[in-house]
Amino acid sequence: MIPNWTFFGWMTLVTETFIGVTLMLGLFTRLGSLVAIGMAANITVGILSVPHEWGWTYVMLIAWPAVFLLTDAGRSFGLDAFVAPPLERSAARGSRVARLVRWLV
Repeated sequence: MIPNWTFFGWMTLVTETFIGVTLMLGLFTRLGSLVAIGMAANITVGILSVPHEWGWTYVMLIAWPAVFLLTDAGRSFGLDAFVAPPLERSAARGSRVARLVRWLV
């Protein structure tokens, strides 16, 4: 990792910004939640072996995105509420891409 320090720093910045934007705007909330779960799981696995570290904090970092993933969070007050109905109609007509994207919204 040390030779690629700058690359990983930028990728962390881009990933965390993506998570924040998707969850705050409610646009592609499920996709943002999946990315957040992956990132939090990575941090949790790496930090749990550290002595005197409170592991439940990191479990919470996984739990909140899981709640957003399972509850259609963006469809209540987010932009997903506007994106979802047209995708539902397209998926009902048989569009495979709309079915996939509908699950990520």
